[in-house]
Amino acid sequence: MFRELDDELNRHLAMLADLARDPDDGLVSSVTRRQLPRVVDAVATLLSEHSPDQHGRCGACRPDHWWQPRPTFPCPAYLAVHRALFAGTLS
Repeated sequence: MFRELDDELNRHLAMLADLARDPDDGLVSSVTRRQLPRVVDAVATLLSEHSPDQHGRCGACRPDHWWQPRPTFPCPAYLAVHRALFAGTLS
């Protein structure tokens, strides 16, 4: 099941990345208007699940071993999204 979901997600993201390079601005604009809100919602949902609890630890990430505490915020998932969005920019 995971493989099918992962393949579908990767195909969809690859299609969107390819679309960004398409010379047909009308097509790009049309698809972007439909897809961008969905991508934004997906990222926002992911980040909301990885928000800190009252102790500053990620609510979704789990440690490698039972005796370790959960990762502190920002967790690896939150940092990965931030890096993907802002890599190469000054923040």
